[in-house]
Amino acid sequence: MTPTRPSHISLRIGSFVVASLLWALAGIHARGQFTYTESFKNNTAPGWDTNFYNDQGVGPGIRLTSGAAPISTDPEYGNSLIDPSGAGWLRLTTNTTNQANATFFATPIPSAGNKLTISFGFNAFAGGNTPGYPSGADGITFFLYDASQAFSSGAFGGSIGYAQKTGIDGLGGAYVGVALDAFGNFSQASEGRVGGVGFAPNSVAVRGPGSGQIGYDYLAGTSGSNGTVGYDFTDTGSPTTQQAGDGVVPALPYNMAFANATSRPNQTTQYRNVQVILDENNQMAVSMQFGEDGLWYNILNVDLSSFARPDQLRFGYSAGTGSGTQVYEVGNLLSITATAGTGQFIWDNGNGNSKWGTGANDPINWAGNTNPTLKSNVIFNSSYIGVAQNVDLTGSDKVVKNLYFSGVNAYTLGTSESRKLIMDSETPGGLTTISVISDVGAPAAHTIGVDVQMNQNLQVSNNIAALFTISGNVDTRGNILETTGAGNTLFSGAISNTGSINKTGAGTTTLSGSNTYTGATTVTGGTLQITNANSLGSTAAGTTVLAGATLALAGTGTTFAAENLTLNGDGVASAGALRNTAGTNTWTGTVALATAGSNSTGVDS
Repeated sequence: MTPTRPSHISLRIGSFVVASLLWALAGIHARGQFTYTESFKNNTAPGWDTNFYNDQGVGPGIRLTSGAAPISTDPEYGNSLIDPSGAGWLRLTTNTTNQANATFFATPIPSAGNKLTISFGFNAFAGGNTPGYPSGADGITFFLYDASQAFSSGAFGGSIGYAQKTGIDGLGGAYVGVALDAFGNFSQASEGRVGGVGFAPNSVAVRGPGSGQIGYDYLAGTSGSNGTVGYDFTDTGSPTTQQAGDGVVPALPYNMAFANATSRPNQTTQYRNVQVILDENNQMAVSMQFGEDGLWYNILNVDLSSFARPDQLRFGYSAGTGSGTQVYEVGNLLSITATAGTGQFIWDNGNGNSKWGTGANDPINWAGNTNPTLKSNVIFNSSYIGVAQNVDLTGSDKVVKNLYFSGVNAYTLGTSESRKLIMDSETPGGLTTISVISDVGAPAAHTIGVDVQMNQNLQVSNNIAALFTISGNVDTRGNILETTGAGNTLFSGAISNTGSINKTGAGTTTLSGSNTYTGATTVTGGTLQITNANSLGSTAAGTTVLAGATLALAGTGTTFAAENLTLNGDGVASAGALRNTAGTNTWTGTVALATAGSNSTGVDS
């Protein structure tokens, strides 16, 4: 290790921090903060991708165990339930071989210039019943990837859904993967993976950015329980190759997995918690808490400053079992916090005039008393306010990269001066987002009542039970408007210009305006509900409904414009890819059954 990084040295040598201190520090309010929490205790997890990628087609894939019936490969088989309702986990693998499963959270988190703090609990058990695999199979990877890239999981086996294998690409847009590697192959330069120290059971290892067959280099890892020495390649020189000055990383103080246990580890004395901190200078610290002594051990400190950090990141988990078995679960409480370095602003209405404006006292309405800068991240939540907010946009149009709503107090954005919201980013072709996310307490219904101009592609995501409404007009300016999430979203204004609409996610999006957009409409997931004769805009480009999704007609005796419609499959819950859900309506366009299901159309009223 180099003498220029003394804090890195002091943290490395067997250091630990008491849990209560960590959480006390985490609770301090910063100038701007994005927070997301999920316990996985219930039978739904809004915002998480519900496809639950099962690359090898083995086993049931990823499941929420709350109120779920066990199958033959679950340790609980023979019981009526895996867990009672409200006491579940996110089960990534069951007690069988050759699994490769992955999932991700759909809402991007602001990354550039921010400090990210991620914490979660995990279980690893019931894996010692396979001869030759006493520690259980493979492991879990927590990963961060570029939010502008479509999700594509990495290779199975020792790559644990993150890195590549020969002929199989790694995670699309990968930025960093932290593997909780019970078996030990993630640290090994084999099967096409780049770099490593060798087979290292019971280790935590980090691999860096990659694309396709390129990258995903080993950066750092703890020593293995078999004596394989772990190093931090990022200490000196090249961050992807071992140098003379790179420090040795000790082995973990306890086993991560309870491989011989036949039931979930005791959550009082055998829990396992992880915290990952990625600061604004791209220094990443990984800590772990073990139930045996309750102490937090700082186990890795990795310098990621040599790698470009995406403006926005998404996160997720992958897990596998290979030739052995192990049950892997995530839960207890997942918490993600992005604390502002620069470019992130949180509303506090400190001046009390509810103006997002340019007046002399208007900056007081933001924590830190500074107005949001151009193309920044803007957060409306309940951190500093206790009542519903009607925010008045004045002085100028507001240019924002990412807009977040959460909390128990409803926000309504309006304008007394005909101002609008412009969604834009520094990166040409980049992604902008408007996101409604879960938070502690009952979620409120938020509304954007001003016009929205899309200078870049825009993803609108609602992941709470309350309705999210955009009542202003939306000018697509030739970009893609994606609406996603598990919640329900209403666009009641007019959507215009040459852009297209892509409906993804499990929730329902309703278009009630008389729209004129000329691009194609694609329903990839959930339900797109239309109530106006011209909801689908110009009829020239047509509408396509993919398998498992639904286009719902909900007019009031409405004759819908003659749109060419292509249907695939049976729709949501096999209730019809095209459904009439309200009123007596007429579809006058051509309907093509691309892949006909047994129930391609349905009528509810």
